[in-house]
Amino acid sequence: MYSALLGNPVEHSISDELFEYLNNIIGGLDDYKHKKILVNSVCLEEKIKNLINVPQCIGLNITLPYKRETMKYIDTLDKVAEVTGSVNNIYKTGDIIIGTNTDWKGIYDTLDFFNVNHLKKCCIWGTGGTSRAAIFALRKLQISPVIVYREPISENTWSLMESFSDLKFITYQELVNQQLLNDIEIIINTTPVGMVNYEDDLPINLKQLDSINYEDKYFMDVVFNPLHTKLHKYFSSKGVKIIDGLWVLLFQGIEAFSLWCDKINDSKYFLLKDDIVRIHKFLERKIQETDGFSYNSKSR
Repeated sequence: MYSALLGNPVEHSISDELFEYLNNIIGGLDDYKHKKILVNSVCLEEKIKNLINVPQCIGLNITLPYKRETMKYIDTLDKVAEVTGSVNNIYKTGDIIIGTNTDWKGIYDTLDFFNVNHLKKCCIWGTGGTSRAAIFALRKLQISPVIVYREPISENTWSLMESFSDLKFITYQELVNQQLLNDIEIIINTTPVGMVNYEDDLPINLKQLDSINYEDKYFMDVVFNPLHTKLHKYFSSKGVKIIDGLWVLLFQGIEAFSLWCDKINDSKYFLLKDDIVRIHKFLERKIQETDGFSYNSKSR
Protein backbone atom coordinates (compact mmCIF):
# COMPACT_ATOMS: atom_id res chain seq x y z
CA MET A 1 0.00 0.00 0.00
CA TYR A 2 1.19 3.50 -0.69
CA SER A 3 0.27 7.17 -0.90
CA ALA A 4 2.08 9.93 -2.76
CA LEU A 5 2.86 13.63 -2.78
CA LEU A 6 2.76 15.39 -6.16
CA GLY A 7 4.24 18.81 -6.75
CA ASN A 8 7.16 20.87 -7.97
CA PRO A 9 9.39 21.01 -5.98
CA VAL A 10 9.00 18.02 -3.64
CA GLU A 11 12.58 17.30 -2.58
CA HIS A 12 12.27 19.57 0.46
CA SER A 13 9.25 17.67 1.77
CA ILE A 14 9.32 15.32 4.75
CA SER A 15 5.84 14.00 4.02
CA ASP A 16 7.21 10.47 3.69
CA GLU A 17 8.55 10.65 7.25
CA LEU A 18 5.28 12.08 8.53
CA PHE A 19 2.88 9.63 6.90
CA GLU A 20 4.96 6.56 7.60
CA TYR A 21 5.18 7.66 11.25
CA LEU A 22 1.40 8.19 11.35
CA ASN A 23 0.87 4.74 9.86
CA ASN A 24 2.76 3.24 12.76
CA ILE A 25 0.41 5.02 15.18
CA ILE A 26 -3.06 5.05 13.60
CA GLY A 27 -2.87 3.26 10.25
CA GLY A 28 -1.57 -0.24 10.74
CA LEU A 29 -1.12 -0.76 6.98
CA ASP A 30 1.29 -3.52 6.03
CA ASP A 31 4.27 -2.58 3.85
CA TYR A 32 3.06 1.02 3.58
CA LYS A 33 5.22 3.64 1.84
CA HIS A 34 4.71 7.31 0.98
CA LYS A 35 6.25 8.51 -2.28
CA LYS A 36 7.36 12.00 -3.30
CA ILE A 37 6.83 12.53 -7.01
CA LEU A 38 8.15 15.53 -8.93
CA VAL A 39 5.70 16.30 -11.71
CA ASN A 40 5.31 19.05 -14.30
CA SER A 41 2.03 20.60 -15.33
CA VAL A 42 1.93 18.87 -18.72
CA CYS A 43 1.62 15.40 -17.22
CA LEU A 44 -0.17 16.29 -13.96
CA GLU A 45 -3.60 14.98 -15.00
CA GLU A 46 -2.17 11.71 -16.34
CA LYS A 47 -0.04 11.19 -13.24
CA ILE A 48 -2.95 11.79 -10.86
CA LYS A 49 -5.26 9.39 -12.67
CA ASN A 50 -2.62 6.69 -13.12
CA LEU A 51 -1.77 6.75 -9.43
CA ILE A 52 -5.17 7.12 -7.78
CA ASN A 53 -6.77 4.36 -9.89
CA VAL A 54 -4.25 1.76 -8.69
CA PRO A 55 -5.81 -0.37 -5.90
CA GLN A 56 -2.61 -0.20 -3.86
CA CYS A 57 -2.79 3.63 -3.73
CA ILE A 58 -4.77 4.86 -0.71
CA GLY A 59 -4.57 8.56 -1.58
CA LEU A 60 -2.62 11.54 -2.85
CA ASN A 61 -1.48 14.83 -1.43
CA ILE A 62 -0.99 17.77 -3.80
CA THR A 63 1.43 20.61 -3.10
CA LEU A 64 2.36 23.79 -4.92
CA PRO A 65 1.92 24.89 -7.56
CA TYR A 66 -0.95 22.52 -8.41
CA LYS A 67 -3.59 22.92 -5.69
CA ARG A 68 -5.89 24.95 -7.95
CA GLU A 69 -5.12 23.16 -11.21
CA THR A 70 -5.85 19.74 -9.67
CA MET A 71 -9.51 20.69 -9.27
CA LYS A 72 -9.98 20.28 -13.03
CA TYR A 73 -8.94 16.63 -12.92
CA ILE A 74 -11.17 15.37 -10.08
CA ASP A 75 -14.76 14.39 -10.91
CA THR A 76 -16.00 14.69 -7.30
CA LEU A 77 -15.11 17.68 -5.12
CA ASP A 78 -16.39 17.93 -1.57
CA LYS A 79 -17.81 21.15 -0.14
CA VAL A 80 -14.49 22.13 1.42
CA ALA A 81 -12.72 21.96 -1.95
CA GLU A 82 -15.50 23.92 -3.61
CA VAL A 83 -15.49 26.67 -0.98
CA THR A 84 -11.71 26.96 -0.72
CA GLY A 85 -11.24 26.61 -4.48
CA SER A 86 -8.24 24.38 -3.85
CA VAL A 87 -7.43 20.66 -3.65
CA ASN A 88 -4.45 19.34 -1.72
CA ASN A 89 -5.81 15.89 -0.90
CA ILE A 90 -7.40 13.10 -2.91
CA TYR A 91 -8.96 10.07 -1.25
CA LYS A 92 -11.26 7.16 -2.05
CA THR A 93 -14.64 6.15 -0.67
CA GLY A 94 -15.42 2.83 -2.25
CA ASP A 95 -15.19 3.45 -6.00
CA ILE A 96 -15.59 7.21 -5.62
CA ILE A 97 -12.51 9.43 -5.86
CA ILE A 98 -12.90 12.68 -3.94
CA GLY A 99 -10.88 15.88 -3.96
CA THR A 100 -10.75 17.89 -0.75
CA ASN A 101 -8.59 20.32 1.18
CA THR A 102 -6.90 19.48 4.47
CA ASP A 103 -4.71 22.60 4.62
CA TRP A 104 -7.53 24.50 6.29
CA LYS A 105 -7.69 21.87 9.03
CA GLY A 106 -3.94 22.11 9.50
CA ILE A 107 -4.28 25.85 10.09
CA TYR A 108 -7.45 25.54 12.19
CA ASP A 109 -6.07 22.80 14.44
CA THR A 110 -2.74 24.61 14.85
CA LEU A 111 -4.49 27.77 16.06
CA ASP A 112 -6.58 25.64 18.38
CA PHE A 113 -3.56 23.70 19.67
CA PHE A 114 -1.76 26.92 20.62
CA ASN A 115 -4.93 28.43 22.08
CA VAL A 116 -4.86 31.43 19.77
CA ASN A 117 -8.20 30.61 18.16
CA HIS A 118 -9.74 33.56 19.99
CA LEU A 119 -7.70 36.21 18.15
CA LYS A 120 -9.73 38.55 15.96
CA LYS A 121 -7.26 40.60 13.89
CA CYS A 122 -5.34 38.55 11.34
CA CYS A 123 -3.23 39.36 8.32
CA ILE A 124 -2.68 36.71 5.62
CA TRP A 125 0.37 37.09 3.37
CA GLY A 126 -0.28 35.53 -0.02
CA THR A 127 -3.15 34.74 -2.38
CA GLY A 128 -2.47 31.17 -3.51
CA GLY A 129 -4.24 27.94 -2.67
CA THR A 130 -3.09 27.89 0.94
CA SER A 131 -4.41 31.40 1.54
CA ARG A 132 -7.86 30.13 0.56
CA ALA A 133 -7.53 27.37 3.13
CA ALA A 134 -6.46 29.93 5.74
CA ILE A 135 -9.48 32.12 4.99
CA PHE A 136 -11.76 29.09 5.36
CA ALA A 137 -10.17 28.17 8.71
CA LEU A 138 -10.34 31.73 10.04
CA ARG A 139 -13.98 32.08 9.08
CA LYS A 140 -14.71 28.93 11.03
CA LEU A 141 -13.15 30.76 13.98
CA GLN A 142 -15.12 33.95 13.17
CA ILE A 143 -11.94 35.84 12.29
CA SER A 144 -12.01 38.16 9.27
CA PRO A 145 -8.53 38.55 7.79
CA VAL A 146 -6.82 41.24 5.75
CA ILE A 147 -5.20 39.76 2.64
CA VAL A 148 -1.82 41.11 1.54
CA TYR A 149 -0.81 40.66 -2.10
CA ARG A 150 2.05 41.46 -4.46
CA GLU A 151 1.99 43.84 -7.36
CA PRO A 152 1.46 43.48 -10.25
CA ILE A 153 -1.74 41.61 -9.46
CA SER A 154 -1.51 37.92 -10.37
CA GLU A 155 -4.23 35.63 -11.69
CA ASN A 156 -4.40 34.00 -8.24
CA THR A 157 -5.01 37.39 -6.63
CA TRP A 158 -7.72 38.41 -9.10
CA SER A 159 -9.46 35.08 -8.54
CA LEU A 160 -9.24 35.41 -4.77
CA MET A 161 -10.63 38.95 -4.90
CA GLU A 162 -13.60 37.70 -6.90
CA SER A 163 -14.20 34.76 -4.55
CA PHE A 164 -13.93 36.80 -1.34
CA SER A 165 -15.06 40.29 -2.33
CA ASP A 166 -16.09 41.05 1.26
CA LEU A 167 -12.50 40.88 2.54
CA LYS A 168 -9.97 43.68 2.62
CA PHE A 169 -7.07 43.37 0.15
CA ILE A 170 -3.96 45.53 0.39
CA THR A 171 -0.49 45.58 -1.13
CA TYR A 172 2.66 45.03 0.92
CA GLN A 173 3.53 48.70 0.46
CA GLU A 174 0.13 49.75 1.78
CA LEU A 175 0.75 47.47 4.74
CA VAL A 176 3.91 49.45 5.49
CA ASN A 177 2.60 52.93 4.69
CA GLN A 178 -0.52 52.57 6.82
CA GLN A 179 1.28 50.64 9.58
CA LEU A 180 -1.64 48.24 9.68
CA LEU A 181 0.45 45.63 11.46
CA ASN A 182 0.20 47.70 14.64
CA ASP A 183 -3.41 46.51 15.01
CA ILE A 184 -2.84 42.96 13.76
CA GLU A 185 -2.67 40.16 16.35
CA ILE A 186 -1.40 37.36 14.11
CA ILE A 187 0.34 37.19 10.73
CA ILE A 188 -0.05 33.99 8.70
CA ASN A 189 2.42 33.50 5.86
CA THR A 190 0.83 31.30 3.18
CA THR A 191 3.47 32.06 0.55
CA PRO A 192 6.47 29.80 -0.22
CA VAL A 193 8.86 32.58 0.87
CA GLY A 194 11.74 31.01 2.76
CA MET A 195 11.29 27.55 1.26
CA VAL A 196 13.95 25.90 -0.89
CA ASN A 197 14.30 27.89 -4.13
CA TYR A 198 12.32 30.77 -2.59
CA GLU A 199 14.71 31.80 0.21
CA ASP A 200 15.33 35.33 -1.06
CA ASP A 201 11.87 35.93 -2.52
CA LEU A 202 10.83 38.36 0.21
CA PRO A 203 7.82 40.48 -0.76
CA ILE A 204 8.99 43.43 1.31
CA ASN A 205 12.10 44.96 2.84
CA LEU A 206 11.75 43.78 6.41
CA LYS A 207 13.53 46.87 7.74
CA GLN A 208 10.41 48.79 6.74
CA LEU A 209 8.59 46.89 9.50
CA ASP A 210 11.02 47.81 12.28
CA SER A 211 8.77 50.54 13.67
CA ILE A 212 5.83 48.19 14.25
CA ASN A 213 4.76 47.47 17.83
CA TYR A 214 5.20 43.71 18.09
CA GLU A 215 4.02 43.22 21.67
CA ASP A 216 1.73 40.19 22.07
CA LYS A 217 1.80 39.40 18.36
CA TYR A 218 2.01 35.95 16.70
CA PHE A 219 3.58 34.83 13.43
CA MET A 220 2.49 31.53 11.89
CA ASP A 221 4.23 30.08 8.85
CA VAL A 222 3.25 27.34 6.42
CA VAL A 223 6.86 26.86 5.31
CA PHE A 224 8.47 24.02 7.25
CA ASN A 225 11.77 23.32 5.51
CA PRO A 226 13.91 25.07 6.48
CA LEU A 227 12.13 25.67 9.75
CA HIS A 228 13.93 28.94 10.53
CA THR A 229 13.21 31.05 7.47
CA LYS A 230 14.08 34.73 7.12
CA LEU A 231 10.55 35.67 8.12
CA HIS A 232 10.73 33.30 11.10
CA LYS A 233 14.04 34.82 12.23
CA TYR A 234 12.93 38.40 11.70
CA PHE A 235 9.73 38.16 13.70
CA SER A 236 11.41 36.07 16.38
CA SER A 237 14.05 38.81 16.80
CA LYS A 238 11.23 41.26 17.49
CA GLY A 239 9.82 39.15 20.29
CA VAL A 240 6.90 37.84 18.25
CA LYS A 241 5.54 34.45 19.34
CA ILE A 242 6.38 31.98 16.56
CA ILE A 243 4.30 29.04 15.36
CA ASP A 244 6.39 27.15 12.83
CA GLY A 245 5.15 25.49 9.67
CA LEU A 246 5.73 21.96 10.93
CA TRP A 247 2.62 22.24 13.08
CA VAL A 248 0.46 23.04 10.04
CA LEU A 249 2.05 20.19 8.08
CA LEU A 250 1.46 17.83 10.97
CA PHE A 251 -2.21 18.64 11.55
CA GLN A 252 -3.12 18.62 7.85
CA GLY A 253 -1.28 15.30 7.58
CA ILE A 254 -3.33 13.78 10.38
CA GLU A 255 -6.50 14.85 8.59
CA ALA A 256 -5.24 13.54 5.23
CA PHE A 257 -4.09 10.18 6.56
CA SER A 258 -7.32 9.75 8.51
CA LEU A 259 -9.29 10.22 5.29
CA TRP A 260 -7.09 7.75 3.42
CA CYS A 261 -7.56 5.13 6.12
CA ASP A 262 -11.21 5.95 6.80
CA LYS A 263 -10.38 6.90 10.39
CA ILE A 264 -11.62 10.48 10.24
CA ASN A 265 -13.84 10.05 13.29
CA ASP A 266 -11.45 8.26 15.61
CA SER A 267 -7.85 9.23 14.76
CA LYS A 268 -7.61 11.98 17.36
CA TYR A 269 -8.56 9.50 20.04
CA PHE A 270 -5.12 7.97 19.58
CA LEU A 271 -3.24 11.26 19.28
CA LEU A 272 -3.09 13.08 22.58
CA LYS A 273 -1.19 16.34 23.05
CA ASP A 274 1.96 14.45 24.05
CA ASP A 275 1.70 12.40 20.86
CA ILE A 276 1.46 15.55 18.75
CA VAL A 277 4.48 17.13 20.44
CA ARG A 278 6.46 13.91 20.01
CA ILE A 279 5.72 13.77 16.27
CA HIS A 280 6.71 17.42 15.88
CA LYS A 281 10.06 16.77 17.57
CA PHE A 282 10.57 13.73 15.35
CA LEU A 283 9.93 15.79 12.20
CA GLU A 284 12.19 18.58 13.42
CA ARG A 285 15.03 16.09 13.84
CA LYS A 286 14.41 14.76 10.35
CA ILE A 287 14.72 18.23 8.86
CA GLN A 288 18.01 18.73 10.65
CA GLU A 289 19.28 15.37 9.40
CA THR A 290 18.27 15.90 5.77
CA ASP A 291 21.30 16.67 3.62
CA GLY A 292 20.97 19.96 1.80
CA PHE A 293 17.90 21.16 3.67
CA SER A 294 19.13 21.65 7.21
CA TYR A 295 18.78 24.97 8.98
CA ASN A 296 22.30 26.09 8.08
CA SER A 297 22.35 24.73 4.55
CA LYS A 298 23.98 26.91 1.88
CA SER A 299 23.47 24.45 -0.96
CA ARG A 300 19.78 24.95 -1.72
